[in-house]
Amino acid sequence: MENNCKFGVIVVPGHSTAPMKNIGDYVQSLAALQFVPVKETPILLDREKLNIVKQEGVSEIKTIMNGWWMGNPNNFPPSNLIRPLYVSFHLRPRIEKDFFTSEVIEHLKANSPIGCRDGNTVKMMQAHGIDAYFSGCLTLTLGLTFRHQKVDDSKVYFVDPYVVKFIGKDIKLSLASLFQTVYSFLTNKKKITKIAKQIDSTSNTKRGLISLYTYATKIFTIYSNSFSQDVLENAFYYGHSISKSKYPTDEERLTIARDLLEKYSKAKFVVTSKIHCGLPCLGMGTPVILIISSGMIRTGRMDSLKDFFKKGYVENGKCELYKGDFSLNTGQKITSAYSFENYESYLSYANDLIKRCKDFIQS
Repeated sequence: MENNCKFGVIVVPGHSTAPMKNIGDYVQSLAALQFVPVKETPILLDREKLNIVKQEGVSEIKTIMNGWWMGNPNNFPPSNLIRPLYVSFHLRPRIEKDFFTSEVIEHLKANSPIGCRDGNTVKMMQAHGIDAYFSGCLTLTLGLTFRHQKVDDSKVYFVDPYVVKFIGKDIKLSLASLFQTVYSFLTNKKKITKIAKQIDSTSNTKRGLISLYTYATKIFTIYSNSFSQDVLENAFYYGHSISKSKYPTDEERLTIARDLLEKYSKAKFVVTSKIHCGLPCLGMGTPVILIISSGMIRTGRMDSLKDFFKKGYVENGKCELYKGDFSLNTGQKITSAYSFENYESYLSYANDLIKRCKDFIQS
């Protein structure tokens, strides 16, 4: 391999003016970093500026092109300096018309087959004559770096679990959620206060007192249907949103992402509605429950991924666990003593991703 060949890793500093940043983008970066040779210092490449990448004295930058694409489709395809491997590529449906220009189609065909994170992206690629396949997510390979360790059986993490919004497209559902939340708080103050204390001490997102107790009440209202009170009161509650101004550099954000993965690797189990938490947990071997809703399925991001998980489904303001996924009797809840293992259907995809990425880096 020539000395002027470098390795790139995609990062997403943030293409919008929003004050918060989804740290899941940097979990994706950590997955790609695993494949960069130990002695090499990777070039961190802004996903939204790949079309203007320049590096003096560098002939090519080998880059695994994984993750969510993208804020500004006009900034694609990438610079000719980048030698891409397209795996775990998710294209948001909203930008399909703007994304698939003749130049982009030509670029993707030249670098096909395109490994896609979800079935919907596969369909979009194929509709434009591009050879594509379902690869799964690169975070499924994080077991190369992080492995589940049963350090403390009491550690349960709820990470951005789905909650019903008061203001939504369905006005009846929003009002029902509001009244249900108020009633739950008035009748379960002590239990909800215990949950609120766990959120206040562990969440990445600081909340005002009203917001904190509202969130805690929603957690209790929705999840006490399937999880015992001892689980809810003793769980650690994390969010994947961090302040851009507090953590302005890519290095700081990578450190936060790494710290979160270390925590999840030591959990008894994790409950989440975020695939950038759930998929890494699968890869690490940490037992995980994915909580989904009909709205989340409609976005297409869960397509082909949700079947990897043991699941819960929020309907009418309550979480119901899929009966076929858990060995529970009717009406039985998950307690702190309950144990389960993940499905292994993701493993073949993880192994294929590992082989493709290693072959690409070594070629």
